Amino acid sequence: MMLKSLPPIDKISLGLISAFTIVIGGLMITDTFCGTNCFLSRGPKVRNFSWENKTVGAKDQAFILTFDRPMDTKSVETNLVIDPPLPGKFSWAGRRMAYTLETAVPYGQTYQVQLSEARERFRKQGESGNIMQPFLGEFQSRNRALA
Repeated sequence: MMLKSLPPIDKISLGLISAFTIVIGGLMITDTFCGTNCFLSRGPKVRNFSWENKTVGAKDQAFILTFDRPMDTKSVETNLVIDPPLPGKFSWAGRRMAYTLETAVPYGQTYQVQLSEARERFRKQGESGNIMQPFLGEFQSRNRALA
C-alpha cells in the first residue's frame, strides 16, 4: 500500500538500493560458497609471472612473481614448488618476489611453478591473512643446439 503512494523516482531508488544490497552481500560471502576457484574470490593472486610460457636459456638467471597485494614472505617461500627442482634464492621488493637460480637451467626441459596455500600479509599481529588462489605457471629451457 505504501509503495503505491511513492513517486516513481523513489520506487527506482528503492529498487536500486535493494539490488546493490544483494550484490554487496553476495560479494562479502562469496568465499563461503565458491572457495578459492571463484571468479569473485577476494583472496590474493599472482598478477604476473615473468617466465610464463617462455623459453629460457643460460642468460636467464631469475624469474619474478608479482602479486596483487603484499604477501607473507615465509608462506610464499615455503609453498613455492618448482618441478623439476631448480635450486635458488628468494628476494623481495614490495609485492614482487624474485627467484634467482644458483646454476643455469638444464637444457630441454619443461618446468612447472606451483604456488598454493600462501597467505597475504596483514599489519595486525596475530591475525593470519587470506589464502591465495592456486597458481600454476610453466616455462621451458632451450634445446641443445648442435654447431
